[in-house]
Amino acid sequence: MKNNYRAILVDDERKSRMNLALLLKKFCPQVEVVCQCKNIQSAKKALGTYRPQLVFLDIKMPGGSGFDLLESVQDRFFEIIFTTGYDEYAIKAFQHHAIGYLLKPIYSEDLVEAVQRATHYMEQAHNRYVELLQDLQRPSTRETVPLPVEDGLELVAIKDMLRLQAEGTYCKVFLKDGRQIMLTKSLKSMEKLLESASFFRIHQSHLVNLSEVRKVLKTNGGFVLMSDGVELEVSRRKKGELLEFLSK
Repeated sequence: MKNNYRAILVDDERKSRMNLALLLKKFCPQVEVVCQCKNIQSAKKALGTYRPQLVFLDIKMPGGSGFDLLESVQDRFFEIIFTTGYDEYAIKAFQHHAIGYLLKPIYSEDLVEAVQRATHYMEQAHNRYVELLQDLQRPSTRETVPLPVEDGLELVAIKDMLRLQAEGTYCKVFLKDGRQIMLTKSLKSMEKLLESASFFRIHQSHLVNLSEVRKVLKTNGGFVLMSDGVELEVSRRKKGELLEFLSK
């Protein structure tokens, strides 16, 4: 994993933000401050724009507290280090899974310790992520497969996957329960990863779970009827290969 971690600072006091930025630059060079925000409204925009791994967050601010910001984020993709002048919110902060709680004025040794704890946790999470990605190479030996989504991996039972559909450079998986999950991999990548788990590319836009194919229709050039009633086109060059595959 890279040694540089993107961070945003959220504090209504400009002096506090500047002091923290200087401390980070001097004592935590692995942290890159990509944005400084004076309220939670600007912080929400910064989260979407910069996708930081670390957020240094004040608690009491005009227009909404740091807790309000956290409660507005559905899928948190960053670690939190609170930086505040109030010690009475520590329990609530750790209930929000904060990695650190620093009281102002912030001392360099406390900052370094909190950052090291955060980066160590992120490195461990990254290593687990890599291990799961490696498991994608062996899908037929697993009952579940980790699917690459925007904020990490989602474990899904292979038997619950109906089909995958190309969506530009990404693709979408359709599940038996009606859910649709957007994946951050191309359909070609997923075809390679699922090739030993009875998935077949019937078209440039469709990869299907053959155990969920109910009929192969000869009408209009060729279609497959899936278990959920959806008909999908089979490309002309794939038709013979599909029939041969199914006969086995």
